[in-house]
Amino acid sequence: MNLEMLKMGFAEVYRGKHVKGFDPTPYIAAHEEAADKKRGMWVQGMEYVSPRDWRRGEGAGFAVSD
Repeated sequence: MNLEMLKMGFAEVYRGKHVKGFDPTPYIAAHEEAADKKRGMWVQGMEYVSPRDWRRGEGAGFAVSD
């Protein structure tokens, strides 16, 4: 993932723990701006399901078994 992908709405910011010394601020700002302006995948609005949520069974109305 890179900043340009976030700006275009083609990626999400990693929601896990970041490496010590890494500043995610510009990445979070790009992610939020793309979502606010409905760029790329964000055009789906509330219908969008992140890959993380999909794997956890929170997408498409069915549960994922381990």
